[in-house]
This record gives sequence, structure tokens and C-alpha cells, in this order.
Amino acid sequence: MSDQIRRCRVSLSVACCCCLLLSALTYACGGGSDSSTNPLSGGHGVRVVAGGGQSDTIHAVLGQALVVEIHDSTGARARGALVDFSPVVGPSGSPGVLVAPPGQQEFSISAGAITDAQGQAKIVVKLGTATGTARLEVANFGLGAVDTVTFTVKPGRPAKLTISPRDTSIAPSTGYTLRAAVADQFSNPIAGLVPTFSANGVSVTPAGQITASSSTGRGRIFVSYKQLSDSAFVSVVPRLPMVINRSSGKPVALPKDTLTMKDGGVALLFTAAQFEEAVGKSAGAAPASQPGK
Repeated sequence: MSDQIRRCRVSLSVACCCCLLLSALTYACGGGSDSSTNPLSGGHGVRVVAGGGQSDTIHAVLGQALVVEIHDSTGARARGALVDFSPVVGPSGSPGVLVAPPGQQEFSISAGAITDAQGQAKIVVKLGTATGTARLEVANFGLGAVDTVTFTVKPGRPAKLTISPRDTSIAPSTGYTLRAAVADQFSNPIAGLVPTFSANGVSVTPAGQITASSSTGRGRIFVSYKQLSDSAFVSVVPRLPMVINRSSGKPVALPKDTLTMKDGGVALLFTAAQFEEAVGKSAGAAPASQPGK
């Protein structure tokens, strides 16, 4: 009986050792399962393997293709699954990126790819025309696998000057600030590049503050940065008296900076320079008509 017990103990020890050895080999070989050992990033069922978070200038084709891995609800890699790549439209109304399958030169607003034996799909990304954060949705809706990958779009080379306002009018001895910036070909401002100003007919500071003299006339402001140059205009016009047309309520001919308000069927006409003063008057106080009107 004791020999039989000893033989059973030896058999049990050998079986345990075999189980431990088999478990170690299985773990070293990846567990014999399709499950990924890496945690999923972002949305459910999608893992970004490579190419996410890249940064470049407008219209650049990113050097690293975007590679994603798709998993089903059990965590296993999904082989032969269709993956849709679709850019999210940004505030500018245009897609932040364009996409194309590897080896193709024509980019579009969407593309699809089939996952390989590792459950991975690849797409080439071209950045759009608007700066900032661009987003690309990656999805297999059948599996409920959806995620959004982001990229950073930077301005391109200096190509133009943006100026606002281009043409305006002010009263004598008043002023305003001209907004000007160095921009790329798609009017994206380029930080750190400062244009210079000069002017005829008015004065201008390095910050773009325009000041008119006490006389009327037409001024021109020149804006430049290296080889780029552009200009804006300003008319210095006198203040005109307020006019009321009580007979028909129709506006009368006044300079282009005239503003019109309707009050009880009566047309009140103001110059832009008088507007703040006019709105401060009580509604029942009718200003005097211009002689001859």
C-alpha cells in the first residue's frame, strides 16, 4: 500500500511540473489567443499603433502612415474587418485632413481599409488648409469600434498680408486701430511675424494705430513684411448735421458713412461719428431739420 501511495505522489508531482511548463510556454508564445497585450487607447475597440498626434504645416503629407488595430467586444483582434477613416469637419467648414490608401496619390475626404492578420489597418494622412487641431474618425460600426485621432496643423510659409478694415472713414482728429497680420496662402496668421506700417495723409504707429489730422482728406496706410506689401485706405470726412425727413420717411442722400434708424415711421439719419451722441437722446426729442430739407 505504501508503495502505491509513493507512486501516486510521484505521478502527481510530474503532472504538476508538466502543467507549469506548459503554462510558461503558452504565456511566452502570446497565450495562444488573439487578445492584445496592450490596452486600447481612445474609443472602444480601437488602438492607435502608430502615426497619431503628428504635427506639420498645411497641405503636408505626414511621413508616418496612421496604423490602427481593431478589436471585437471580447478584445480579440478583428481580422478582415472594414475600417472607415473620415475627417471631422472643423470650424472653418472644411475637413481638417484628407486620407488615401497607401500607394495612392489621390487624397479624398474618406477612405476605407481592411484589417490584416494582426487586425491592423493603415492609411496615409494629408493635412488640410486650416491651422489648429485636426480630427480623423476611425470606425468599424459593426463592431462598435470608434475613436478619433488628432493631428496638429501649423501655418505654411508667409504668402500674404491680411488687413482689416480695408477702407473706412473717420472724423477729423479721431482714430482707429488697423488690424494687420502676416499669413500663409490660406490666410492663416503666422505667430511671431510682425508687419511694419507707414502712411500718407494720416499718421500711424508701429502697432497700427491710425490718427487723422484736423483737416479732411484721403489717407493711405502701407503695410509690409519683407517682400510682401499691401495697403488700406481711410477717408477723413467732416461731421454732418442730423437730418429728419418727416414727409416720406425715405432716406436722403448723405455720405456713405451715414447710419439710418427708424422710429415710428420717421427716418432718423446720422453720420457714423454722431451715432453715439444720437442714441443718447430721448425717443421723443426730435432733432432739428437741416435747413432747406
